[in-house]
Amino acid sequence: MAKIIKAVHNCESNGCNNGCKTNHHQIFYDLLVGRDMKKKTSLFHAITSAAVPLLPDFDPQGYSNLAYACAIADVIPKFEGSTLFDQIANAIVALKDLGGFKSQALSNIV
Repeated sequence: MAKIIKAVHNCESNGCNNGCKTNHHQIFYDLLVGRDMKKKTSLFHAITSAAVPLLPDFDPQGYSNLAYACAIADVIPKFEGSTLFDQIANAIVALKDLGGFKSQALSNIV
């Protein structure tokens, strides 16, 4: 997700002339990069709502990717008084074995 957001944003800001100005490009831009926070918040809330119950099954890269995608989209999904980042932190703290977390994986999440 983060790579898609960056690619769409880069294409827009660099003025791509290689055919990326199509309807699907505009749709992605509006949803992932555009200024309409209501659409972005809605989309990311749907994605993260589906992801939160699965957080215990994520690997370090999965936690990092989810947090990073929301961060670069400038969206902080909220759930019953907590944020996605709180949910990720709680899921990591609840893990029995943090051996899979190398220092780089932890720094990527932060």
